[in-house]
Amino acid sequence: MRLLFLTGLALFMPAPSASTETIATDADYSAVAFFSSGILNDKPIDRIENATLTQERIVLFVEWSNLKGTKKYPTLVRILGPYGNLLNERRYTFTPGRDTFFTYYWYQPKPEDPEGDWTFELSVDGRKTFEARITVSAQH
Repeated sequence: MRLLFLTGLALFMPAPSASTETIATDADYSAVAFFSSGILNDKPIDRIENATLTQERIVLFVEWSNLKGTKKYPTLVRILGPYGNLLNERRYTFTPGRDTFFTYYWYQPKPEDPEGDWTFELSVDGRKTFEARITVSAQH
């Protein structure tokens, strides 16, 4: 069974430096996303540009800003393998309650998952907001 978990955090957390970020803006929000290999106390433990099928998690963190505090934001996350094959997807709706909000989406890779460039597609209100890519290999 493949797992994709999603949770929202209503905390301000300064973004760590290094690694590649994906940035998206819309009339209703701005988003900055990056990958991590794990979470600790609802915060990313690092930033990564590559992952392996043997690691415990591949985590996509998203920092949302300029949100409308009482608006509901329905999201869809699709994780695609290197050939566009769907590995997993998850729907989640959050209501931030403040201007800045954090969500994270994690996937537990399986040994049988394909190696290559994976794409995490994030859509809000039915519109694709951004794609974040990470290279996944069998081992380091």
